[in-house]
Amino acid sequence: MGNTTAILKKTLFIFLSAMLILNVACIRIVPGTPSNSPTIPGTSTTPTIPKPKNVLPIAQIDAILPATATSGSTITFSGHGTDIDGTITSYEWRSNIDGFLSNLQSFTSPTLSVGTHIVYFKVKDSALEWSDETSGAVVITPKIVNRPTIHTFTATPASITLGGAAVLNWSVSGANVVTIDGIGSVASSGMQTVYPSRTSYYTMTATNQAGSATATVLVEVYTTPQYYGRPLVEYFTPTSYGSFVRLSWSVVNASSIYIDHGIGYVPATGYWDVTSAGTYTLTAINASGQSVGSITVYSR
Repeated sequence: MGNTTAILKKTLFIFLSAMLILNVACIRIVPGTPSNSPTIPGTSTTPTIPKPKNVLPIAQIDAILPATATSGSTITFSGHGTDIDGTITSYEWRSNIDGFLSNLQSFTSPTLSVGTHIVYFKVKDSALEWSDETSGAVVITPKIVNRPTIHTFTATPASITLGGAAVLNWSVSGANVVTIDGIGSVASSGMQTVYPSRTSYYTMTATNQAGSATATVLVEVYTTPQYYGRPLVEYFTPTSYGSFVRLSWSVVNASSIYIDHGIGYVPATGYWDVTSAGTYTLTAINASGQSVGSITVYSR
């Protein structure tokens, strides 16, 4: 009886031990059960949201004025940009002829080269991206330049005795360079005293990029006085040619000779054609006095 009891206890013990081992072996992982597995450094279980792609800005030219101009004219440029997802931060203008023009939104320029300019404009946004270029045009034509104008070029007096002086007076416009033979470069207007040793022609040349204009004056020089005392008017006579009258004269021993009615100082001998009626007076002067001759021209 005692042995039987012992055998039963041993059998029960083995049975309970087997059941315990079976229960441990049947443990399983239930989906959704938190895991104690370690997290790999540098990884995150939070999903990444993609950044929206930048929308390029749009450039627009507001004005290029005037559209056609001569060289040296001031041209006005203005433009703007729009950006739906940012702001405009930079501008750039360029020409197919002159290259870079400006980085301002609006500006003026008087220095565009001659030619047809295709002008390009673009803008940059706050994402540092440039817009596509838009374009306009402006035509620059050469400036038309006329030749210089010599308004006056005179010698006073027009005749002198040896050792005497004459004064050249002149006025010129539109010239880059003005020269007088025997003197050199001069200003566009002025006067110059000359002491010719013999009868001399003085030629003025005024030049610019369109060409030249010239004018000449004569200063007669007498080596010795031909007469003592006052000047002698040898003749001062008219000759009719139908539509005009020619005044001819010859004077000796004069330091200056002048004819009124806008004719002015004249050489010792010469002629002048007139078409207006009136009395023309020649006045010859030297240190001893003056002599006068007159001609009346009647209307026809």
